[in-house]
This record gives sequence, C-alpha cells and structure tokens, in this order.
Amino acid sequence: MKQYETLADAVVDCANCGILVVDNCYNIVEINQWLLNTANMVSDKVIGRQIFSVFPESRSPSFTLALEQAINYGFSSVLSNALHPHLLPLYSQRIGQYKIIEQQCCLLPLKLEGQYYAMLQIQDVTDVVSRQQKLQGIVDSLKKFSLAVEHSPSSVIITNIDGFIEYVNQKFTETTGYQPIEAVGKSYFSLFSNDTTAELDID
Repeated sequence: MKQYETLADAVVDCANCGILVVDNCYNIVEINQWLLNTANMVSDKVIGRQIFSVFPESRSPSFTLALEQAINYGFSSVLSNALHPHLLPLYSQRIGQYKIIEQQCCLLPLKLEGQYYAMLQIQDVTDVVSRQQKLQGIVDSLKKFSLAVEHSPSSVIITNIDGFIEYVNQKFTETTGYQPIEAVGKSYFSLFSNDTTAELDID
C-alpha cells in the first residue's frame, strides 16, 4: 500500500475524481492518481510542466480564461460537459475497451502562503450523459409516435382498464363529431350506447 506523508495527501490521491493544481505560471504542481491513471501518465512526466504542454487540448479560450480568473481574481468556474465534454484526453476501460470519458470540470482558486493557485477538479459523468441520451431518445420516439397517432387516417381511442376514454385523435372528432373535451373522461360504452349511426374505423 502506498504511503502518504499527510492525511490530506491520501485523501487527494484516493479521490474518485481527477484533481490537478497549477500555479500562477500554469505549471502543474499537484496531480492525483485518478487523473494520472485516466490520462495514462506518471507524475514524474507531469509535475513542473505547463498544463498546456501536458494537455494541449486544454488550450481553449474558455478554459484559459477560467484559469486566469481563478488565479488572478479568485473566481470559481464550472465547465459543463455540454460545452467541454472532452476537456482533457481521459480514458476509462468500459466493456473491454478504452473510451474517452465525458467530463464535468470545476476550477477553484487556492491561496497558500501568499501564492495563488487554481485547482481543476474533473468528474467522470459518462454514465449520466449516457442515461440522458437514452432518455432523450425515448422522448423523441414518443413524440414521433404521438404525431403519428394524432394525424392517423383512422380514429384512435385510448381507454383505461375500466373503459374510460383517456385520449382521442383528430380523426375520431371528424368521424363522430365529439370534441376531445366531450369524450375524454367519459365511459366509451356510455358515450356510444345510444349512438348507433356512427361508423367508426377504430384501431
């Protein structure tokens, strides 16, 4: 088991997220094991180097500005995964393959003994993004189905288990003359019990 000089060192290194600290010259002064593992790097090749030389992909105007604001003005920033999904080239092994992770990044200002720093905290939100995408796919499919039903050339009636109408489409209104407000909530059988003339093409 790895030995740590302080409890704080152990907490940072064992955190289940990426932690990286840069000084006011953007040199990396601290990086934890989670970030080293996902970046496939070793600390000896990282510490003391500028973050932009270690991670050239991070040299974007928005990230550079966030770093400057943290170090020079003490501002915190959140770089959303929507705008910065792959801020750093970080990978995790999923289903036997290494895939780049979706990232949520926070930049926090630090001050120690008169020296200013910026701490970058990176969270793997790949699973969250995947669930959001699947949910959005379901929502999109339901919208398409709803449009297809609403504009169907056949009358469509949806009832609950007790036979009370919950939905009717436009063709139903055209065929029967009943507006949705007149049909929804009514019993299907009572609605048509005295209406023997209506010819419905019901799916």
